[in-house]
Amino acid sequence: MLEKNINDDDQNEDILIIDIKQGKPISFSIKPIEIKKPIIAIDTSSIKIAENSEGFIIAIRGAIIHRFLNKASAYLIGPFPFYVCEENSHLIYNRLRNIFFGLKENVNPPLLEHISKRIGNLFDRWLQIYVAEKFSDSILLFDGSLTAGTIDSPISIMKYIIETAQKNNNIIMAFSKMTRLRIHGIRITEIQSKEPYPYVVNIDNCLKQMKYKCFGNIYVARLSPFPFSYRLDIAPFSKDKHIEALGILLNNDAIIYGYPETLLLAHVLSTFNKIDVIGFQRLLASEFNFPIYENEDIRETLFQPF
Repeated sequence: MLEKNINDDDQNEDILIIDIKQGKPISFSIKPIEIKKPIIAIDTSSIKIAENSEGFIIAIRGAIIHRFLNKASAYLIGPFPFYVCEENSHLIYNRLRNIFFGLKENVNPPLLEHISKRIGNLFDRWLQIYVAEKFSDSILLFDGSLTAGTIDSPISIMKYIIETAQKNNNIIMAFSKMTRLRIHGIRITEIQSKEPYPYVVNIDNCLKQMKYKCFGNIYVARLSPFPFSYRLDIAPFSKDKHIEALGILLNNDAIIYGYPETLLLAHVLSTFNKIDVIGFQRLLASEFNFPIYENEDIRETLFQPF
């Protein structure tokens, strides 16, 4: 059975509204601006490959897509497999934090059932550091949000990503397909504007206090006639430059159901498919002589007759 891929955006953003202000959302109509600029998109995924009674083997993989003019290039990083169990989870998790971020202090690792997506989070932030340092005068597209303050996304690391992007004159746009942010009980992606699409709605005036820090301004983006809206975090620079950058994005990237095509490609190429998983399992069987059998699904066994 193919385990579900875990992409960064599937983890939701770890951010909750505690209170709201009385301000109103501000809408901006977006028009394409004929300026040529590279579009860089990254995404990562993790998946459980196999398990035994003590732990399991997971794999992570990332994709970087570079689009400029009529050319696009894809770079795959990984897959990297890990065997994780209760005995080594502390070592592996903190070792990766040290390798990716240079952090020396140890933290408690996440629960074993969550460690796959948490390691994927570390890997995702590490690739974000790379593109912020490597590219300049570009639009960087991330999957997820610019939330900071969790053990996977330390404030110091997010601050470094934003400051490095600003130093290299990059603008970061982070798209979330799912969000828990609500205003007056209504999910923000339900907010409508009277502006003709494509448009964005800035909701900073409605947010007063949040559980975790978010670097950048928060928008609701509807970039196509299809009824799909996304949470969009943009940083650094001012809101005027954000609106200009969105116009440049529309001129340099295709929009698929309101979502940038370059970011869509990064998601598709980083996601594990059945062939990937079968290949990994065959490698384990041939190299390490591991017996492979399919786990019985207790829910299916119990409930299938009904």
